[in-house]
Amino acid sequence: MNIAVYLAHPSQYYVFRQAVKKLRKKGHTIFLFIKSKDILEELLRSDGEDYVNLFAEEKRSGFIGLVSSVFKRNNAFLKHMRKKKIELLVSAASDSSQASFLRRIPCIILNDD
Repeated sequence: MNIAVYLAHPSQYYVFRQAVKKLRKKGHTIFLFIKSKDILEELLRSDGEDYVNLFAEEKRSGFIGLVSSVFKRNNAFLKHMRKKKIELLVSAASDSSQASFLRRIPCIILNDD
């Protein structure tokens, strides 16, 4: 199964790290997608993980900047999900559920708030 794991905060990497390793051992293909936040990219690189940063550029401030970044990130996510034939999305960030809804794939959101 092709599974996307979306990480929006460094703490989420620690939540999913062991599950990703176990799923890979069982033969699943795991794709990591991130939103830049603090040291998240450094953590992934230090563990030798491949990942796709969905929105590497700085977001603009204010409401328009927030909405714009969500649309751009979802658009990039949709393209990658189609290309990699993602069958399931797992995340702790609820904004990723929009992309799974549009692709009509199951989504598991583990809300940490």
